[in-house]
Amino acid sequence: MRGVSKRKLRYLSGQFQQANIVGLTETHAQSTEKCNLLKTSFSKWSLISATGSNASAGVTLAIHPSLTISSSGNTMDGRCAYAEIDNVLLVCTYFHTKVWDRLFWIKNTLEPLITGRTTIIFGDMNMALFEEDREGSFSKGRDISAMLDLILKNELVDVAMVSAKREFTYRSAYGRKSRIDHCFLSKKISKNVDLETIKMPFPSEVDTFEKYFSTRY
Repeated sequence: MRGVSKRKLRYLSGQFQQANIVGLTETHAQSTEKCNLLKTSFSKWSLISATGSNASAGVTLAIHPSLTISSSGNTMDGRCAYAEIDNVLLVCTYFHTKVWDRLFWIKNTLEPLITGRTTIIFGDMNMALFEEDREGSFSKGRDISAMLDLILKNELVDVAMVSAKREFTYRSAYGRKSRIDHCFLSKKISKNVDLETIKMPFPSEVDTFEKYFSTRY
C-alpha cells in the first residue's frame, strides 16, 4: 500500500465487498491515526496486524466475521500476520528489502511457521523468483533458492501460474518491471483458483499494485 490513507482505502473498499479475507502489506500503520483508519474500514472484521519498528513495514490481515479464527499471531518486525481458519494457515507477509535479511527471515521465521501445515501465503516478497518474472538480468541468490526450496518441500502452488495470469507487479526507478508480489497455497487446496491484478488509479502512485486472490475448495 505504501502507507495507509483514506483515499487508498476508499478505492480498495470496492474490491473488498466480495472478499472474506483481505491482506494489506506495507501499511506503515504505526501511528494511532493510521491504525484507526484500518479499524474504520474493517469495522466488523477481525484484524491481525504487525507494525514493527520500521516505518516501511507493517501488514494487516482482515478476516470477515463469517469466518471463525482458531488461532492467530504476528511477528514483532512488522513483516507477517497470520491466522488459522478451518485448519488452513493464512499468512500475509512483507519480506525484507535486503537479501541477507530475507534469507534469515525465510529460514528462521517463515519456514518454522508453515512447515507441515496446509497454507495460503501471499504478499509482497520483494523478489522475483523466476527468470520470466523479471526484466533484464536475473540471478538466483541464496534468498531466492531458500524460498524455492521451501515452496518445493511444502508442495506449494503458485496461483499466478495455475491461473495463467502472470503479470509484473512492480517497476523500479530504472523502469525495469518484475513480479515481486506472490500468492502460494498448498497443492491439495489449489483447485478452482483465480487471480486479478489491480493497478491503483492514482497518478502519483503509478507503480503501486494490489492483487486480489480467490480460492474455492
